[in-house]
Amino acid sequence: CKDMACYSGMNNAPKARWQGNTKTTRFLGSFDAVSKCETACMNFKGRKGTECKSFVWHDEPIKPCMRRTICFALQCHAVISDDWAPVEHAKVISGRRGLAASSVINKAFATIENLTMGSTETVSLTPKQQMAAAVAHAAKAKAADAAIAAKTKAAAAAVVAKTKADGAAKAAS
Repeated sequence: CKDMACYSGMNNAPKARWQGNTKTTRFLGSFDAVSKCETACMNFKGRKGTECKSFVWHDEPIKPCMRRTICFALQCHAVISDDWAPVEHAKVISGRRGLAASSVINKAFATIENLTMGSTETVSLTPKQQMAAAVAHAAKAKAADAAIAAKTKAAAAAVVAKTKADGAAKAAS
């Protein structure tokens, strides 16, 4: 997802109707990609200014559906309430307005830096903050490893180039 935080294998509208609306959901259409469902949700404006707060997109089923009214393949439903209580559901992606995953990691970096910078005291974190800290730490370590690998590769390439140039100069003389 581009603009929303998305969760694979989670269904925030388990009571949505096949190609229909409920009190808290609106059928947005059938789309071949989750990104199109996300866009439909972001652009949805209902009566009285209701907005899509989250969405549910059903991917292709693992097995072919025998009854179309229970086959939600490729359907996209907007959730117009503030409810966020997704349940596990294979082949379903739920998206939620708010911070996209990349922004969450950036926010986690900033939060951890602010909490720990120059502090010698122990900081008590909530479970969500602990998870964000772990994700941020892992992402930061991965980025550092990638930077070291890139520098090592560049240095090795420079050595190879210099060796080839020295060899060519020696052969020419």
